[in-house]
Amino acid sequence: MQVRLLCVRDTKRKVDVWLLTNVGSAAQLSLEDASQLYRWRWENEGYFRTYKRTLAKLKLSSRTVREVHREAEASMIATQLLLVQGAQAMPKYQREQPRAMCSPRKVLLEIRREMTPWPRRRCPRFSKRLKTCGREQRERTSPKNRRVWPRRKDHQPPGPPQILTLTPTQKCLLSRCQKVA
Repeated sequence: MQVRLLCVRDTKRKVDVWLLTNVGSAAQLSLEDASQLYRWRWENEGYFRTYKRTLAKLKLSSRTVREVHREAEASMIATQLLLVQGAQAMPKYQREQPRAMCSPRKVLLEIRREMTPWPRRRCPRFSKRLKTCGREQRERTSPKNRRVWPRRKDHQPPGPPQILTLTPTQKCLLSRCQKVA
């Protein structure tokens, strides 16, 4: 199998991202397209993190397979509606400033606050409060704070891959396996 190794460099990050693809030509998959697909993949991972952590959907409570499917579908649609409501409330994109992204946690808190039956003191309207539910825009100089766990090693990002070549014996064995299959 022929593969192509891509290195995505980002000036904001300290570590390069290495991607391996079976698309051989740069005309079919450019480095920019591959890096965009990788970013989209992480946005997708962020959606599932929001689903599992922010909405606390680690376990489904239904008893039959059909009900589990319905529950998962409905809760994922609810997550998407939550994110859409927050995204629509964000200020419009301007070229000089970074794109404003909503914080799912802050949006969820504002929705819960709006649904509480307690008498509200003079608080701004729901739409105005949603506009303040943005993510942090500052540049991080250090990782986010996290709980210190004893006996837990710090994460070390992987380095560049080591490219190994097949020995003549391995090539012979591989060719035999391909002929059999």
